[in-house]
Amino acid sequence: VPAWAAGATRGNTIHLQPIAALRKRGILPTTLRHEFAHAVMEAVTNKKIPRWLLEGLAIHFAGEAKFYAPSKVKPAPEEVEKKLTTAQSAAEMKDAYASAYQIIHQLVREKGEANVWKLALNR
Repeated sequence: VPAWAAGATRGNTIHLQPIAALRKRGILPTTLRHEFAHAVMEAVTNKKIPRWLLEGLAIHFAGEAKFYAPSKVKPAPEEVEKKLTTAQSAAEMKDAYASAYQIIHQLVREKGEANVWKLALNR
């Protein structure tokens, strides 16, 4: 797990920063929900889900929206996918996560939450 990431999931294995550190930062519950969402979605979709959709839904499920300021620019999924795969720092990754969540937030408002989950899980 990079030092700037709270956790990372590969398949059904979740790697976390030390629990005490996550608890001290007040992000243990949201980190666990975020990584759990990754593990479940990867298992159900056989990793065919685009990363922007995976990250955006994990943020939504974990209740982490408060950590990501909305942007006035509507990001394109392809741009966000590239940002997520090329981020080199915590700031770049946070920006990519914010963009991924913004797309999901918009989709939930337009199509409803159940339909966005179907979009992800029926791939």
